[in-house]
Amino acid sequence: MVKNIILAISILLNVAILAFAIWAYVMFNRGMFSYVMLNTAVGGFCGTELSDEYEDDFSEVFCGEWKPFMEKVSAKMRGETEVENPAPSIQGQEEEEETTPTEDTPTEPEEEVHTLTPGTFEYDEENYTYWGDFEVKGYMTTELVDESFCTENCKTYIAAFLHIMETENESIDNFISDNEGNAFVRESKIGIGCVEEDLVWRMNNSDKYGIKKYATSQETSTALSNSTEENPVIINVTRYLYTGGSGAPACYSHFAEVELIK
Repeated sequence: MVKNIILAISILLNVAILAFAIWAYVMFNRGMFSYVMLNTAVGGFCGTELSDEYEDDFSEVFCGEWKPFMEKVSAKMRGETEVENPAPSIQGQEEEEETTPTEDTPTEPEEEVHTLTPGTFEYDEENYTYWGDFEVKGYMTTELVDESFCTENCKTYIAAFLHIMETENESIDNFISDNEGNAFVRESKIGIGCVEEDLVWRMNNSDKYGIKKYATSQETSTALSNSTEENPVIINVTRYLYTGGSGAPACYSHFAEVELIK
C-alpha cells in the first residue's frame, strides 16, 4: 500500500515536470534549454518503474511515441540531416569530364599532305620545244591587258598569272628563262588566260587540237581566285606538243589544261 502511494506521487511529479517541460519547449521557440528539460522529463517519466499491471500499456502508448520523437529532435538540434544520393560537386563533374573521354567524341582528321610530283614536262630535243605536265604550288594574280592586234575601241581583259612558289619540275625554270619577255611568261609566273564571270579560260594552240578555247572548272577557278601567297593552291598544268608559231590573242596561254589538285 505504501509502495503504491509513493509510486503514485512519483508519477504525478513526473507528469508535472513533463507538462512544464512541454510548455517550456513550445514557449521558448524550441531552444536548447527547453529541449533539455523535455528530454529529462520524458526520460524520467518513461524510466519510472510501474507495476506489471500498467507497465506494458504505458510503455507502448506513451514512451513508444515520445522516444522516437525526442531522437529526431536531438538529431535536428545537432544539425544532422539525412541526404540520399548526394550530388557530386561541380568541380568533381568538370574533372570527370576532363579526364574521362567518351567514345562519341569526334576527332578531327589529320590534314593530308600532298607531295608534288615533277610530271613529264621537259624539253623535247627532237621537236625543239617544251611539253608535258607538272605540278606547282602557287597562287593567282590578275592584271588588265588590252585586246591584241586592236587599234580602235579595244576590249580590256583581266589576265591571270600563276605565281610558282614550289615545284619539283626543273624544266619549268628553263622554260621561263627561255621565254622571259613574252607577254604570257614573267619571272616566276606563267599566264593561264583570263578571268571572266568568275571563270578562268584561255586560248591555246597545239599540234593535236589546233587553236582552241579551254575553260577551267568552277572549282578550280574559285580556288585560284581565293588563293594568296599565304594561302596557296596546288595545280596540275599541262602543255600539249606544239611545233608551230603564230600570233596569239590577249587571253592566250602556253598551257592548255589547269586543274586543281588541292
